[in-house]
Amino acid sequence: MHWPYTVRATEAGKPAAARLTVQIVDPIGGVHAAARGSSTKKIVNWPFRGVFRDYLVWPAESRGLRFTVRVTVVAGRQKRVLKYVVTPRS
Repeated sequence: MHWPYTVRATEAGKPAAARLTVQIVDPIGGVHAAARGSSTKKIVNWPFRGVFRDYLVWPAESRGLRFTVRVTVVAGRQKRVLKYVVTPRS
């Protein structure tokens, strides 16, 4: 099951250079770096400019469990950490 997401980095309304880290926090508290799409490359300190689009792949065993997707964006001196609670279905 694919879960698409988009991250934007702007400064004064214009695309900004930033670094991105995407992590999955499992139900027992373990933290895992997310992979880029269906590859094995981890999204840790990943450079991008303006918009980053990707998707997470949830295995069938994850159905019904609560996970937290933690997205950290660093642009210049600014740092933002966003958290989304996700429960994969079907």
